[in-house]
Amino acid sequence: MKIFMKLSVLAVVATLIATPIVVLAAKSTDAAGNLRHPALQRLLQKRVVAQQIARRLHLTAGQQSSLQQVQTQAREEIRLIRANQNLSPAEKRAKARETIRVARQEARTKLLDPQREKLDRLRQRLRERRTT
Repeated sequence: MKIFMKLSVLAVVATLIATPIVVLAAKSTDAAGNLRHPALQRLLQKRVVAQQIARRLHLTAGQQSSLQQVQTQAREEIRLIRANQNLSPAEKRAKARETIRVARQEARTKLLDPQREKLDRLRQRLRERRTT
C-alpha cells in the first residue's frame, strides 16, 4: 500500500512538472508541426544552413573548431556592443557590421583555397535565391 501511494504521488508530481512544458511545446508549433516563434525559426534555419555548408565544404574537425571560435568571439563582441549605453543605435549598427566583416575575413583565412571558392559560389547562389 505504501509503495502504491509513493508511486501515485510521484506520478502526480511528474504530471504537474511536465504539463507546462507540453503546453509550451504545443503552443510553439502550428498544425503541421512547424515552429511559430520567428526568432527560433531563424536560429534553427541558420544552424541547418551552417551544417549544410560545413558538409559541402568538407571541413575538418580542426577547421570547424576554429570557425566556431571565430563565431563565438564575434558573438561576444556584438553582445558587448549592444550592451554599451554610450553608443547611439547607428553607432552600434556600424560597429556590429564591422565586427561581422572582420569575423568573416578571419573565418575565410581558416579555409583552403578550393573551400573559399566553393563558399563564394554557395553564397552567390543564396543571394540569387533571395532576390528572386
